[in-house]
Amino acid sequence: SGRHIGKPYIDRLGKGQPLTVCNGVTGPEVVAGRYYTPADCKRLELPKYLAAEKAAKRLFTRWGSYNIWVRASIIDMIYNLGESTVAASTLRTQANAGQPFEVWCPQMQRFVYGTVAGKKTRLPGLVARREATAELCRDWGRDGHFSQQYLAKE
Repeated sequence: SGRHIGKPYIDRLGKGQPLTVCNGVTGPEVVAGRYYTPADCKRLELPKYLAAEKAAKRLFTRWGSYNIWVRASIIDMIYNLGESTVAASTLRTQANAGQPFEVWCPQMQRFVYGTVAGKKTRLPGLVARREATAELCRDWGRDGHFSQQYLAKE
């Protein structure tokens, strides 16, 4: 979104309130008071997205059958939730069992809770993000959707 390019902020809703920049980047590479440019964010985010894609290919046995939109939604889930959370999910179990993506994509909408003041809390921002991710997976993944014309041009 570009909303968090610039100075790192404290993720007050995250576990441990980590210093965060760009699209959810945390860790030792995030330095308080430093300004992060779009190029800095790309440098920090790209390895994390590539790692999420690698994990997705390993975790989802039917990876090769998914179109770009379904793949993007799975990568987003792994990037944001972590490999272990997605690996243990009903979403993955249903996908690997061969259920149609219209069945398992809505599972993405279950991951909308964060910890606020020590309590598991449904967060509106996560609700909106997961609704968008599930829609991308469920609706843009089907044959006959208007997005298929763009995939055919690749």
